Amino acid sequence: MKLYLNACHNDITWNKKNYLLHAAEKMGLGDVVVPYEHGEVDYVLNIEPFFNFVKGNKFTSIWEIDVMFDRAEMSVSNWVACDTVFVANSNLPDRMKSFHGELITMFQACEPDMHKRVPGHEKKYDFVFSGSMGLEVYDERARTIKVLREAGFSFCDHQKGHNPQEYVKRLNDARVQFIRSAVKKPFTSQVEQRFFECLAIGPVLKDYHPDLEHLGLEEGKDFFWYKDDEEMITKMGILIDDPAFAKKMADNGRRKALMYHTYQHRIVTILETIKEHQNE
Repeated sequence: MKLYLNACHNDITWNKKNYLLHAAEKMGLGDVVVPYEHGEVDYVLNIEPFFNFVKGNKFTSIWEIDVMFDRAEMSVSNWVACDTVFVANSNLPDRMKSFHGELITMFQACEPDMHKRVPGHEKKYDFVFSGSMGLEVYDERARTIKVLREAGFSFCDHQKGHNPQEYVKRLNDARVQFIRSAVKKPFTSQVEQRFFECLAIGPVLKDYHPDLEHLGLEEGKDFFWYKDDEEMITKMGILIDDPAFAKKMADNGRRKALMYHTYQHRIVTILETIKEHQNE
């Protein structure tokens, strides 16, 4: 069996296709999980973003990443053509709730060899950011960063567009991996790719979302969440003022990331799902 991954190519940052192919090589499955190029195939995983939906002869699936953004390209007609639809978080837009096929929440993940603490790297700031800002969906992100800065925590905006290695290096500038999700009403948060990448670096302070309670993690031990500004400031202070506790939380978070949330785990989920369909 060959599982073909259909997704756009990115010359700078990695998308899920890149991470899954890399993980497959590490697992000795480089000849089983391969990139889709053209023509008919038996088994296919379409991964957002992709140009054209590909249907496999024996098994078809989609991994929808930015579900809560309700992209126009996200189509019920594509979903009904699938044996399985994987969604990267539980925030399902109303128009997609008419879908009654097999829907599996398969979270994003980290790559342990890449997303890790860099030994000896100087922690220059209390927290940093490297990603998208400026649009309305990121207003709450900008607001919470402003609140933390006004509370006296040091900050650097590294902006976006970095290759994975440079991105990780810049994250390592921070004493705390602070996360504030985008807001796309009616959804106020999600558990995004950044969370798992930062969990493997740590310590993480993230805005609350119910999905955080279904990741095999213990809040207060493996990471911190916050539900309002007061809790955000208090927990940031704990991590900055108690480096020993912060290191222990970072160690715990990375341990759990490696136990449950790598792209190798996601490949196992996908291949086992295919196997289940073959046995039906």
